[in-house]
Amino acid sequence: MKYEYEQEHIPAWKDDYAVERYIAREEEIDESAYKGSFLIWLVSFIFPIAGFVIYLFSKEDKPGRARSAASGALVFIILAIIVLAIAAFGVFKGYIVIG
Repeated sequence: MKYEYEQEHIPAWKDDYAVERYIAREEEIDESAYKGSFLIWLVSFIFPIAGFVIYLFSKEDKPGRARSAASGALVFIILAIIVLAIAAFGVFKGYIVIG
């Protein structure tokens, strides 16, 4: 179990070991909000617009899901640009004949 920690300053003369002491709060951190999802990444890769929509709606509540969605969409866009550039280069050089 992980807890958020709050810093409490204690004068050095009261605490021999450290000036700062960390006290665990009773609130637990929701670890699932920070985990990414391969399924979200895959959906975002196949449908990049859906990935950006998922990113916009979940960037504050579930940052892991938002990061997966954005990375899937960005990977698709980068690969599409590379493939289009290679195809355009092939057409202009005469390697690919259209028609």
